[in-house]
Amino acid sequence: MSYSYPNQQNLFQYWTNLQIDIFGGYFESPNGNFTNQRYDINRGHCGGMYENFMLHIINNTGRLIKQCDAEGKFDFSATMRIVQTYNLLDFTDAYGPVPFLSVFKTAGDPVQPSSFAYDTQKAVYEAMLEDLDTALQGLKTETAGMNTYDIWCGGDRALWAKVANQLKLRIALRMVKVDPAQAETVARAAISAGVLEDKDILISKGFENEMWLMFNWGDCGANASLVTMLKGFKDPRLKLYFTKNTQPIVKPGAKPLQVPDKDGKMVDKKDDDGFLVYAEEDYLTDPETGEKLKPGTAYIGIPAGCAIGGKPNQYSNYSGWAGTFSMPQPIMFAAEGWFLRAEAKPGGPVSARRREDALRERYPDFDQEPVRLPQVVRRTRVFGVQAVAA
Repeated sequence: MSYSYPNQQNLFQYWTNLQIDIFGGYFESPNGNFTNQRYDINRGHCGGMYENFMLHIINNTGRLIKQCDAEGKFDFSATMRIVQTYNLLDFTDAYGPVPFLSVFKTAGDPVQPSSFAYDTQKAVYEAMLEDLDTALQGLKTETAGMNTYDIWCGGDRALWAKVANQLKLRIALRMVKVDPAQAETVARAAISAGVLEDKDILISKGFENEMWLMFNWGDCGANASLVTMLKGFKDPRLKLYFTKNTQPIVKPGAKPLQVPDKDGKMVDKKDDDGFLVYAEEDYLTDPETGEKLKPGTAYIGIPAGCAIGGKPNQYSNYSGWAGTFSMPQPIMFAAEGWFLRAEAKPGGPVSARRREDALRERYPDFDQEPVRLPQVVRRTRVFGVQAVAA
């Protein structure tokens, strides 16, 4: 369960942070030694999701599913099927056709074949839906002791069922352009059975949050694409994701002002908060407000593909992450359940208003900074699936 959000720092980076997060426009690295951020692909930084799924997910879920089924602990095996599907969906959507059916077949066997056959994405999607249906049936069994190992739902079988249904709805929206009839059937069933509405699935493993660590290391920063979008739509989630610039943003080559210390030695001048102080003309200016970019002035993301040197550098001073050292690791959010239902509105197209209602339902102060969605947003891409709004 814990490897659904990898708890080893470097694996976390290779899992998503140094490729999917970058190319998806969510995060960017201020460390120029990570060449993916300028589209110079490092293959060693692109295989983490494959490694994580094969070594840490199916290697365990496959074995436990067989063991628990054999012992009649169908609710236990149900949780493993859901965990496996949760990770398999990301795995196949990242790589396309992947080896799954033959890998699962031999999971836990003392002797493993030298190679595995790749499955079509259609076959993988069918297997995921079948596993989720099997899991929902299995959750009707009540075996004692589930709460002793369950770090996702604390032994709450009803909550596990909502996670399974939300995965089904997520899958339906990703396959809607390929098989719209089946997608509608799956979506209707999932919505009818119930998805998450007011409870997030979060896990805490008792040590640092990996995303916090990436920002703290100076290996991760906010992507300009995401920051620009959130600012442009006046999205209230901006301040929940990122801080304003963490240090002064100054002209290249600018030097801090010098002041004498108590011994008369000239040292860098710092303000009361410990930030370096520069001449006013050395601060860069926020083009939107005209303010000098002193610490805490503006939300600034790192543009993808720009030439970045080794850390630390100017890009390290842009927006930081708003999370904390001990923030729980995210698995699934109730907000997604609202968005998925809005996008999958049975019998009709999604509307911008339904997306706004989903935000309002999740964030009570949404109307304090109302979002006005322009016409261009009426054609949007959600989870890789294009949905055309009315």
